[in-house]
Amino acid sequence: MLPKTYTDFIKELPAPTSEQIKNFVELVAKDHSWYKHLPSDRTIPFIFYLDPNAARKLVTVEEDKLFSKKIKFKFEEIKDDNLIQEHINKFGYWRYNFSENNGLLEGLLQNNPNRYIGLNIVDSNRFSQPLTFSGLENILCPIPTELIKKFTFKMSHYLHPIFNESYDFFDDKFPEKSYAQMHKDIVIDLTEHLTSIVDTIYKQ
Repeated sequence: MLPKTYTDFIKELPAPTSEQIKNFVELVAKDHSWYKHLPSDRTIPFIFYLDPNAARKLVTVEEDKLFSKKIKFKFEEIKDDNLIQEHINKFGYWRYNFSENNGLLEGLLQNNPNRYIGLNIVDSNRFSQPLTFSGLENILCPIPTELIKKFTFKMSHYLHPIFNESYDFFDDKFPEKSYAQMHKDIVIDLTEHLTSIVDTIYKQ
């Protein structure tokens, strides 16, 4: 029997609804203040994916190995199943991550795996390598490189809702579109991107 693939595991989850996709786009747009560290042009790779552990919190564990310390991540024990279920009901099993290599963002991470949603990806310092997630029963399963490419979305700071009502402001790089139009465009593009991920996984 062949081992289960990432897609096999995800297909056991209900496919995200259009409402959950909409809610998740809004969540990402408002999440923390990462937008302050991004440029206006869409150059920073974010990866969006589905994960059985989407609502679970990570904690760091310091491990001594041959006189050196190594930081590992593990899931915190679930104390309130209702909160987990509320999160899943509203957002589905979505997570996102960005490239830790990027100089604009790497300083924000340090050893805090929950500053940004999605940092339960192990060994994700190189997007060219398969990413892994820890399943509900300590399953380790790589996200294939070809899917990583399909799941990657180039982000700019215009996703943040602060730009939504700024019809009278224009970026020197994009003089033909107001801040508000740039915001609407990237919301539409990200929504379509998440929809395409669902189609890739559930319709193959």
